[in-house]
Amino acid sequence: MAQRGRQNGQQQPLGPGAPVKKASQQSWRNGYAAGSRFAAAWRRRLYFLTLTKGVFMSQTKMESKAGMQPRHGQVFKPESRGQLCVDGVNAQCPLQSWHVNGLESGKFFPAAVAGLMDPLAPTDTPNAAPPADGKIASAGQAHSAVLDEQSAERWAKHPAKSGQEMEFQWSYHARHLTRRWNYFITKADWNPNQPLSRAQFESEPFYKVEMSAQPYWEHSAELMPPEPTIHMMRMPQRQGYHVVLAVWEVADTGNAFYQVIDFDFS
Repeated sequence: MAQRGRQNGQQQPLGPGAPVKKASQQSWRNGYAAGSRFAAAWRRRLYFLTLTKGVFMSQTKMESKAGMQPRHGQVFKPESRGQLCVDGVNAQCPLQSWHVNGLESGKFFPAAVAGLMDPLAPTDTPNAAPPADGKIASAGQAHSAVLDEQSAERWAKHPAKSGQEMEFQWSYHARHLTRRWNYFITKADWNPNQPLSRAQFESEPFYKVEMSAQPYWEHSAELMPPEPTIHMMRMPQRQGYHVVLAVWEVADTGNAFYQVIDFDFS
């Protein structure tokens, strides 16, 4: 019988008529075809994986970018100037919710410098620099600079009366250990066609809520604001258009969050 292979280290002769060449060619063809199908399948798989990975990376990049957007807190009742932009009531100010929640700057307004200690809680973090005059409504944030535009007719206004009891509500995307909320109002003789500045506001808040527990690192439960935070206050004596500046000051950072609300007193 014809045999092929090695035996005892010797090459054995091939018998006559053995279809070695044809079998070898057929095996090669079959192997090549199988290899081609295998390679094609892997190419399709790699293409799909690459496409999927690209979509995933793009989505992850977008989610990461969104996750980096500042979200902290805002006055939503009565709606702040920024929130009325989000709602489409105020025109030509295309802001999103995260813009309004991210109006963050140094605390202790109307102070204008950084490095100040809290007189009530000296163990709190010293302040960063508060927003400059003309950038109070935006808290100096470039993404919301449109809020610093100021004229008698620029912004929608909430109706109000002198001495009226009014409820202010804060909502938070990220709550922080809180020291106080201050509410300032523009002076009786302010100029609504000039930028908002310290000279335009009363130097003392007409309403204040303080949290006295300290040091903050031992009183996190007491200093965490409720959601929502509700303040009921009596509006000052005013006539015509005025602006209220609400400031939420944080104990364990040097910052605060700024919200302006426009009113028409009758």
